[in-house]
Amino acid sequence: MMLLVGSLIVAYSFDNRCKLGLLINPQDRQVEVYQLDRDTEVLDSPTAIDCSWLMPDFSLDLTEIF
Repeated sequence: MMLLVGSLIVAYSFDNRCKLGLLINPQDRQVEVYQLDRDTEVLDSPTAIDCSWLMPDFSLDLTEIF
C-alpha cells in the first residue's frame, strides 16, 4: 500500500513540473528513481544517488538509511 501511495505522489508531482522523484523503500533496500519522460529505474541497495544532472554537485548519500 505504501508504494502505491508513494507512486501516486510522484505522478502528481510530475503533473506539477517536478523533474525527479525518489521513492526510498528502506525495508526492501530499494530506491525507485522517477524522471520526467523516462522509464522508472529500480536500484537495489544503492549507497548513493547521483542527482548532479539536475542539481550540480548533489549526490544523495543513503548509507545511513540502508
